[in-house]
Formats: sequence, C-alpha cells, structure tokens
Amino acid sequence: GNTYYQGFHLRRVMQLIGDAFIQFEPFLFFPILKIFKFILLPLMSIVLIFKNKNKNTFLLIYLLWLWFIVPWFVFATYRGEISDYYFAVNRYIVVIILAYCIYLFYSLKTFIPKVITIIVLGAYAYFCIYSFFSQNAIGITEYKHQVNSAIQSGTKIEFVEGSPKSYIYYIDTRQKNK
Repeated sequence: GNTYYQGFHLRRVMQLIGDAFIQFEPFLFFPILKIFKFILLPLMSIVLIFKNKNKNTFLLIYLLWLWFIVPWFVFATYRGEISDYYFAVNRYIVVIILAYCIYLFYSLKTFIPKVITIIVLGAYAYFCIYSFFSQNAIGITEYKHQVNSAIQSGTKIEFVEGSPKSYIYYIDTRQKNK
C-alpha cells in the first residue's frame, strides 16, 4: 500500500473524472454520445426521485452513486497509471442504468418515443454487428508467412509488445541462430 499511495488530492480526483464513468463509453458507440457518460447517472437519479419518493429509492440512488464514487476516490490515491479495467466493476451498473433509461423512454405514452427507441436500438445493433464483422482478423499462419517474407527479404521487425509478428520474428531468428 505504501509503494503506490500518494494521498488524497482533489487535483487527482479531477484528473480521473473521465475514468470514473469510462464504463459507459463502450455502450455509447458514437463519439458524439460520449458526453452522456457524465449525464446518465444524475439523470437516472432525478427520474427515480420524481417517480418514487420513498426510502428504498433514496437507498438505491445512494448505492448507485457509491458504486461510482468509491472506486473513483480510492484510485485517486493511487500513484500509478490507471486503465479502464480498474473500473470494470461498474460495467454491470452501467448496463442496468442504460437499460432503465431506455425502458423509461420507451414507456412514454406517445408513439414517437417508441419509434425513436426502436430506430436507435436498430441502428446501434447494425453498427455493432457491422464493426464486428468488418474487422479483418488474421490467423497465426498469416503472421508466420509475413514474418518469413520479411526474414527472406532481410527486413528486420522491431519488437513491439503485443505484436504477434515481433514475437514470431524473435523466435524464428533465435532458432536460426542456434
């Protein structure tokens, strides 16, 4: 705890405000919607207060806010680099918040919100499926072929962490030297 503990500083808290709500970003597919990550939790809290003014509602809102604030403030005392997976515990709450917001919008009495919800969810599904299938994933045999071509042409592949080509190049050149 003492190695990476830097104490509590409001400047660090403000630096991590984007990371505290980062689990909303994968679901807010379009870049223009990313600002909603700061709005959805307060919006849901306000709607819940106006819909149900009872003790359980206030307890739920309190727990929802704690679920985001505690990791945010605890990681503000951490000196090291912070990645989005540190806040992965919030992912399930984000799904619930988004589902509830969509449900509330869809359950409005007029016809227009229902049509808008169906169109937006349909477009979201289309873009997610399209982006999933448009990625060209190549297998290990293709990487081996690319590395062998580079070795034969005398091209050196620099080491890059996480790059399959650099690992295969390292293994192949090391085996040939033995």
